[in-house]
Amino acid sequence: MAGMPGLHLIPLARQGVPITVILPSSAALERVRTVYARAGLERQLRTIESDEVPPDCRFDWLLAFNALPLARDWRALLSALSTRAERLALFVSHPWSYGTWIRRASRIASRVPKAELFDHGATRAHALESELRSLGRIEDVAWVDCPWWPDLFVEAGETLAGSVGIDRPLRFVYDEFSFPFTSDPLPQDLARRLRLHPNFETSRLAPAFAHHRAYLVKCDR
Repeated sequence: MAGMPGLHLIPLARQGVPITVILPSSAALERVRTVYARAGLERQLRTIESDEVPPDCRFDWLLAFNALPLARDWRALLSALSTRAERLALFVSHPWSYGTWIRRASRIASRVPKAELFDHGATRAHALESELRSLGRIEDVAWVDCPWWPDLFVEAGETLAGSVGIDRPLRFVYDEFSFPFTSDPLPQDLARRLRLHPNFETSRLAPAFAHHRAYLVKCDR
């Protein structure tokens, strides 16, 4: 559930910021609305069912999370997004963390050469940053989501250990009716588990652990 578009913006909604979530799936939008309603934030939320940002929509901030690898033409998508926002917060998978190398090795072992988000050319810093500079000014760059575990690169509800043949019981898997980050405080078992895990966002070790790279761009148009 943490990867569902719109849930990253719940902290801003709690501060009174109006949020618009754009998705091509009515079912996915209904799940988003359910999560916001459980948090008492339904009045902060607007949803639009579309596979693109409508031309008449313009935002102070526009967040695009791992969208580029899913587009037919990622450069065209990036250009379109830059015309809809004053600032663009862009997240892409980091292709060189230790988790990506484990995934590459497991694909070779399974002989299933399935392309993943971090394989896409839009995740390569040189190509992406060159494109971003043509659309505006890169104001900030950050490593994001840098825990010790690399389980981002598996299907929802699975673990990396399971993908290499190590069975472990699944825990902390939530749907829209049990998503825990709408409550304060967090459930004790989840809070306890999170305290046990280090993170490396501000460490020199971040490039080895990061799941994502984030860019904040001041758009020219």
